[in-house]
Amino acid sequence: QPVDPLFYFVSCRMEIQTCRRKGYSYLGFVDPITCNWRLLRDNPNKIFQNLYKYLAVQHDKYKILFPYNFA
Repeated sequence: QPVDPLFYFVSCRMEIQTCRRKGYSYLGFVDPITCNWRLLRDNPNKIFQNLYKYLAVQHDKYKILFPYNFA
């Protein structure tokens, strides 16, 4: 049975908030709502703009995580 996308989104957001509360400022995250497979399929120019925006803002982070599964 596939996982409900809303559940997955909420769990990703909770992990991001936990990392921020613990002070893991060296980690960056890409928002799964604005960069996902549907946008890549339907509007590839928009996804590249979104990815560039996230990477430009978080260029000083040690690691930038994509909090979702592409499978």
